Amino acid sequence: MDFLGLLEDQEHWVDWLAARQSASQND
Repeated sequence: MDFLGLLEDQEHWVDWLAARQSASQND
């Protein structure tokens, strides 16, 4: 497993969660 690749996926996951939370609050 590529550790750096995993870190990049984690950043995308965090950004996605943040976007979901923002959308929920705006709703």
